Amino acid sequence: MMGRSAGRAVFGGGGAYDINPDRNEDFLNHRIGFEATTYWPENVVFGNDISYNYFVNVSPGFDNTSLLWNTSLGYQFLDDDATIKIKVYDMLNQNIDTRRTIGDDFIQDTSNLILTQYAMLSFTYKLDKFGGANPNERRRNRR
Repeated sequence: MMGRSAGRAVFGGGGAYDINPDRNEDFLNHRIGFEATTYWPENVVFGNDISYNYFVNVSPGFDNTSLLWNTSLGYQFLDDDATIKIKVYDMLNQNIDTRRTIGDDFIQDTSNLILTQYAMLSFTYKLDKFGGANPNERRRNRR
């Protein structure tokens, strides 16, 4: 079994000036992403989410593109109620944070320090059958 989703987002902003319209400034940031989760072979969960970011109109010297790839590998056990998973964030070590700010009398491009590539081990346990009974069964019996 496989689950997929894709998306595209465009974020923008700008500044418009009444006195000096030659200083008007518009900018757009683009993001395209894809997520896929595969449940195969039995009890193994493999996930990927990939996004491409493009920052338009930043000054020369600033990174204006990045490809962000997060991946995970998990194993389900105890009748699929428990999952242990390792997830690696920013597999390609390309995550950037470039921003453009427009004020009354300035345009500022900044690049900020962000969390870089790392891995996380997690354990998840479903409590939907807490107490040994299915909660949906209890609700039906109360009617």
